[in-house]
Amino acid sequence: MKSSDPTPLSPRVVLSALGMVPSSGGTTQVVQNFQRALDAEIVSFTDAGMLAAEGSAVPGALHVPVTSIPGLHNYLWAGPTARRQADRLAASADLLVCNMLYRYHTHWVKSWARRRGIPYWVVPHGSLDPYSYTFRPTIKRVWMACHGRRFLSGASHVVFSTQRERRKAAAHYDGSNCRIVNWPVAALDMTNARIMRQQARRRLGLSENDRLLLFLGRLHEIKRPLEIVSAVAAAGIRNVHLAIVGPDETITASQVLMAGERLGLQGRLHVPGAAYGEAKKEWLHACDGFISLSWMESFGLSVAEALSAGKPVILSPGVDLGEELKPEGCGWFLSDDRLESAAAAIREWAKVPEGELRERGKRGRDFVLRELTFDRFTAKLRALVDEAIAGRS
Repeated sequence: MKSSDPTPLSPRVVLSALGMVPSSGGTTQVVQNFQRALDAEIVSFTDAGMLAAEGSAVPGALHVPVTSIPGLHNYLWAGPTARRQADRLAASADLLVCNMLYRYHTHWVKSWARRRGIPYWVVPHGSLDPYSYTFRPTIKRVWMACHGRRFLSGASHVVFSTQRERRKAAAHYDGSNCRIVNWPVAALDMTNARIMRQQARRRLGLSENDRLLLFLGRLHEIKRPLEIVSAVAAAGIRNVHLAIVGPDETITASQVLMAGERLGLQGRLHVPGAAYGEAKKEWLHACDGFISLSWMESFGLSVAEALSAGKPVILSPGVDLGEELKPEGCGWFLSDDRLESAAAAIREWAKVPEGELRERGKRGRDFVLRELTFDRFTAKLRALVDEAIAGRS
């Protein structure tokens, strides 16, 4: 190329998503990572009530206020006036990316891709996990039959975050366009880790001999916070404290506290509500281990965040990242969802010498630093962009 030749413009990428508000949790973080990696623009089809109550979680996102269609559980719709600005973005895109399934935004993406002859990706975020079909299965099966399979097969790529997420999705879709890209996680700054740990534990009244197990996430039945409380109680280890940290959803902090009182965890159960930024960092430094007994986590960002802080993990089989973590020896990986199995793992974690806990945590942090970097994520995505756009011609 001659020096006078113009520098080629980067492909223009538009991300379509649902409800980019603070309560959306990990999906919001992932979409922001896509935005940053691809210098993309975000169109969020957001429930008007949620947007008014919470505000945007993503600076610069274009929110299209939508309403629910009666009888079609939260199936959202945006009229032409509301989506006019979003249509202008789609009309100038080189690639569209659809995050999540089953809602109106998939039809919007497909319509613009067909109209302009541009490629699109689909990022399911666990939407094709068999567990997701344990609720509202009829609507989902009808949607897949009438629209979903053609939508997925027409995509340049269907992007999964783990090998296990893709394998589990095969019950509903297993095309040759499927690709694996692990989500990135910024390793926690360890500069003041010891000081932050001491300060946080002092506030909680913990001694050096006490062990703090942390759950970090939305208080939703799919994440099983009440079952975690039951498992800790069943483990019967008196120096084990449990922190259930996250915003109310289908389960409230009051319900968690009442369960703890009923099971004899008074003084050892901490339920502070949601924690973001520095407050979340303090909990990650303060704990001695992280637990997730979730029925379904297509990746598990909070798991990876705990590993980045050098904390060993206790994971249910529903956490798909666990399959890739197990060979690293950075925690306890349950083979079933029985509370007895979780209680046994908690007892073992509580009795392991401090040095071994640190070593398991170090192996987890090394995995994050090696496999889950933002540079690695960006390189994989940009290679897929080039592949999708090359396939257009």
